[in-house]
Amino acid sequence: MLGEQGVTKKCNGVFALQKNEEEIARLREDTHIRMFESVLKSYRDEKVNKNLKNGHNGYKAYREAWDKFKRGKGEEYFPVYYSKVDKLIYLSPACMTKEAYQNRLNQILKAQGNFQCCTDSAELCPACSLFGMTGKSSRASSVRFADARLRDKVSDYRALYHRPVVLEELAQPKISAAEFYLQKPDVNAAFWTYDYYVAGKQIVGYLPRIAGRKFYWHNPGMQFKESVEATDRNRTVRPLKKGVSFEEEVYFDKITEKQLRQLIAILDVSRSGEMGYKLGAAKPLGLGSVAMTVEGIRLRRVSLCDGGVRYEETPYPVEASFSDWEELDFTAETREAFLHMMRFDATKGMTVTYPVTEDQWNAIQVNQQHLEGFKWFVANHGGQRVQTRKNSKYLQTLQSPARGDVSLTALQSGKGGRGSYGQNRQGSGGNRQGSGPNRQGYGGNRKSYGSDRQRSDSNRYDNSDRRRNDGGKPGNGKRWNDSDKKNHR
Repeated sequence: MLGEQGVTKKCNGVFALQKNEEEIARLREDTHIRMFESVLKSYRDEKVNKNLKNGHNGYKAYREAWDKFKRGKGEEYFPVYYSKVDKLIYLSPACMTKEAYQNRLNQILKAQGNFQCCTDSAELCPACSLFGMTGKSSRASSVRFADARLRDKVSDYRALYHRPVVLEELAQPKISAAEFYLQKPDVNAAFWTYDYYVAGKQIVGYLPRIAGRKFYWHNPGMQFKESVEATDRNRTVRPLKKGVSFEEEVYFDKITEKQLRQLIAILDVSRSGEMGYKLGAAKPLGLGSVAMTVEGIRLRRVSLCDGGVRYEETPYPVEASFSDWEELDFTAETREAFLHMMRFDATKGMTVTYPVTEDQWNAIQVNQQHLEGFKWFVANHGGQRVQTRKNSKYLQTLQSPARGDVSLTALQSGKGGRGSYGQNRQGSGGNRQGSGPNRQGYGGNRKSYGSDRQRSDSNRYDNSDRRRNDGGKPGNGKRWNDSDKKNHR
């Protein structure tokens, strides 16, 4: 008998051979076994398995038995759970388990329009052509950014900074939040992952589409939380005050005129005073809003003349016309979403925050810090951390900022229900929520969101269709009767 004695576990599974076993599939070493080992590895990661410090051993005995089996030192068969979804097969050490997805990011991005990372210097996207890349062959960047220097001299540099403040916790992205990272695959889809989606009572295997690149909202109403205590999970900083100006030089070499115009359009984004970027740390909390303009451009041509080197400089006009962005490889929808999200006033009058439940929303209104960021995601999955696949659902998903109201509602913690609100609904887009009195706003056409602070369990299921399988040698599986396995822990 193999398994894991969990904190709240009531029983263990016993695998028994039965007569007339039926072979279900030939496992592929490069896919099924690799995914199975990824699941085992995830249980050893304390960032994923929160119970490691509470008595869970990460299937240590099971892993040791599996390693022994792979080396040919174990028994003839090895027990695993398995389930089939469309044409996909998932192996796991338990009935209720995490999943390792079989679709790979490069595969998804390639199918979406060759958006995968460039690996060959002979076939480069516009960004890598300009800024360089590494891979099978490398290409140096054609652009170099010098250090930024303080524009105005001051007698006391301490006057440029706020007092030291303790920031709220910033966690790593959680790609399991597919309701943020992936496009909705079907109008009837209630739930989706990187391998399949659920529509009605059907589970359909598919290749997903990534929602886009991550952007952060500007937060003109941002305030530091006074109640945050310093821990080993957050940081203390001394932020720069508003209005401090820097200047720097940007050098480019051997680029085309189209690339130069692209560079100007990106760097001169704040020419109107209405838009800017987010740079530096703590962007999800509201820090890092920067206005950026190009003050002048000089083209220098170097040539050999009469045995010497001749330098010739000529001015180049700063004309960052946003009407030309489609010609500069921006689609109309991407351009509209990008320009909206770059506006400093896009969330004016709103509170920008991570996804929150009703109780968390009330706490934020009195300037308390946002704790337990996973709660909204649990509520968004119906209020339960473990679901059967067919019963899984998302209550809310992100919308494009180019498509009207993209707000999200504060959910009732643990119940999966929506809060009761007034009439105000503000929409916005980006990685965090922007909200008025009662609504949080999300969105973004070029986005991946909600990934800096949640502990989402969208990849954890009570797989009531999961069979007990002896696993056999890689490539040889058997099916077992699972009539007594429903809701088994």
